[in-house]
Amino acid sequence: PLAVLLLLDASASTARPGAQAGGGPALAQMQRSAVTAALALQRLGDRSAVWAFSSQGRHRVQMPCLKAWDDTLDGACLPALQGEGSTRMGAALRHGLRLSADDARRHPGRQRVIVLLTDGELHDVDVHDPAYLPADLQRAGREAAQRGVAVRSLVFSPGTARVLDRALGRGQSQCLDSADDLPGALLRVLSDLAPG
Repeated sequence: PLAVLLLLDASASTARPGAQAGGGPALAQMQRSAVTAALALQRLGDRSAVWAFSSQGRHRVQMPCLKAWDDTLDGACLPALQGEGSTRMGAALRHGLRLSADDARRHPGRQRVIVLLTDGELHDVDVHDPAYLPADLQRAGREAAQRGVAVRSLVFSPGTARVLDRALGRGQSQCLDSADDLPGALLRVLSDLAPG
């Protein structure tokens, strides 16, 4: 059995129109797809949680919970996220590791997975060295590996997985043409991780 934490990029860049027909912000499309994926995980008997993240510098990383581990999910009750701030993904991943560890103490024996859902743009207002945030994400990815937590990323169009592949390791990131592709892509990623 799996325990999957979906971390949804809610930075300002995700407020731009998404690639999906019908328009609307990429974030709204990503959120709807994350809900669908979490419901599918529940039906399969896996645990799932959905959190969003954005930042305004290193001391202001916001992470609203959209679905806690033990919550059932009703899409009509989800808050409308506003894409704002920046993308400090290493800090979000570290917070995700704490959330996953807390759940593992209560529900041991599950393979832990964190999936970053993002447009792939790492940026923050207080970072001027373009190598800093990818290096920080790489360190957080190593911390996850040391704890036995698999980390994957699904990058929504028009984003690119280039930076995330370097930070998380080759083949750990996949690009999606549309938010509609998320549930199927997520299930493929997870089936590759499942034992047996």
